[in-house]
Amino acid sequence: MSANIIFIDDPKHIRKTFWKYAIPSLISMLASGLYQIIDGIFIGYYIGAHGLVAINIAWPIIGIIMGLGLMIGMGSGSLISTYLGKKEKKKAENILLSSFILILIFGVISYFFMQQFAIPLMRMQVNSEPALQLAIDYMKVETLFSVFIIASMAMPFLVRNDLSPNFATGLVILGAMINLALDPLFIGYFDWGMKGAAYATSIAQACVSIIALYYFFSGKGYLKVKIKNFKYQWSILQRSLCLGASSFTMYLYFSFVMAIHNLLFSQYGTEHSVAAYAIVGYLMIFYYLFAEGISEGMQPQVSYYTGAKSTENVNKVLFLSLKIVLSVGVLWIIVLNLFPAPFIKLFENNNVILLNEAITGIHLHLFSSFLDGFLVISTVYFLSVGEAKKSLFVSLANMLIQLPFLYFLPKIYGLHGVWLALPISNVLLTLLIAPILYYDIKNRRAKNSPKKPCDDPKEINNNTFTSEKKYKP
Repeated sequence: MSANIIFIDDPKHIRKTFWKYAIPSLISMLASGLYQIIDGIFIGYYIGAHGLVAINIAWPIIGIIMGLGLMIGMGSGSLISTYLGKKEKKKAENILLSSFILILIFGVISYFFMQQFAIPLMRMQVNSEPALQLAIDYMKVETLFSVFIIASMAMPFLVRNDLSPNFATGLVILGAMINLALDPLFIGYFDWGMKGAAYATSIAQACVSIIALYYFFSGKGYLKVKIKNFKYQWSILQRSLCLGASSFTMYLYFSFVMAIHNLLFSQYGTEHSVAAYAIVGYLMIFYYLFAEGISEGMQPQVSYYTGAKSTENVNKVLFLSLKIVLSVGVLWIIVLNLFPAPFIKLFENNNVILLNEAITGIHLHLFSSFLDGFLVISTVYFLSVGEAKKSLFVSLANMLIQLPFLYFLPKIYGLHGVWLALPISNVLLTLLIAPILYYDIKNRRAKNSPKKPCDDPKEINNNTFTSEKKYKP
C-alpha cells in the first residue's frame, strides 16, 4: 500500500528519498491533469470549437473550487509532516481530522457559490450564446458534485503526508482511468455532450474521495483517525488555512487570469481565439502540473527537515527541485515550438483557422513558461518552511503583476498583446522573487550554521521514520 519512506541526513539518501516522493507525485499530478486534458480532447473531437470555448469559460469557476481543496491538502499536509518531523503524532492526527471538517464546510459553501454566481461569471467572459449554453450544461453537473471536487484535490495530499506516497499516486491514477473510461462512453456513445464530460469527471472525483476516506477511517494509514480523541482547535484550522492560502491564491490567480484572457480574446479576436487559448492552456497545464508534481515531492522532505532543523538538507532538496523543473521547462518549450501541429491536432484536427491561431499562441504565450516552474517551487518552498506570508506574496504578486500588461499590451498590439501579457509578467515576477528566495536561503543558513544537521550518528536514527505503519523514535 505504501512505500518504505525514510528521511535521513545523508546526501545520497536525500536524493533517493526525494525521488521516492517525487516520482509518485509526478505521476499523480500528471494523472490528475488527465482529468482536464482528456475532457478537452473528447470535447474537441465530439463537440468542436464551441465545446472548447465552453470548457474554457467554465474552468475559472471550477479552478476556484479546486483551489479550496488544494489549500486544505497543502496546508494540512505541510503541518502534518512538520509535526511528524517534531515527533508529535497526536497533533498530526488532530490536523488530519480538522482537514475533513474543512472539506465539508467549503463543500457546502462552494455549492451555494456555484448556484448563485457560475452563470453570471461565465456570461461575462464570452459573447457566444451556443458556447455559453454548453458551459451551463457542464456547470449544472459540477455544482452537484462540488464537495467531491474539493475532497479529490485534498485527499491525495493528506494520504501522501501520511507516509503513503504510492497509495496517493494510485488514487489519482485510478481517478484518471475512470475518467478516461467514462468520457467516450458518456460524450460519444450516449451523446450527453458537455453533461457527459462533467459526469465522467465528477464520478471519478467521487471515487477518489470515498476510497481515501476509507483508507483513513479503516485504520490502514499511519495516522489513526479517532473522532473521540478529536480536539477542536481554531488555531490549527487557521494555521492550516494560512499555510495553504498561497496554493489557493495560485488557483484563484489562474482562474482570474483565464477569465480575463477569455474576455480579451473575445474582444480582440474571435471565438477561434478563445478555443485556441483553451488548447494552448492544455499544453501549458502539462508543464505546470509537472512542476507541481516536483514541488509536492519536495514538500514532505522540506517540511520534515525544517521541523528537524536540518537547514542544509532543506537547501539540497530545494536546489535539486529547481534544477529539474527549469531543465524540463526549457526542453518542453523547444519541443512545442519545433513541433506544434501534432499537439494541437489532439484537440481539433479539421479546423485550419484554429490550428494557425493555436500555433501563434504557442510561439507568443509559452516562451517563458519554464519560469512557472521556478515560481511554483518558490511558493511551495516558502509554504513548507512555514513562511506563509512569503508564499502568499508570491501567489498574489503573480496575479497582480499581470494586470497592467493585460490592460496596456492589447491596446498597443491587439490580439498579440493578449498572448504576450503572461510571459512578460512572468519574467518580471521572477526578477522580483529570485532575490527574496536567495536571501531567505542565506539567512536560514547563517541562523543554523553553528550546528551541523547530524553530528551524532545516533541522531541519524532519530531522524528517520517509515511509512509502514510505524515510526522510528
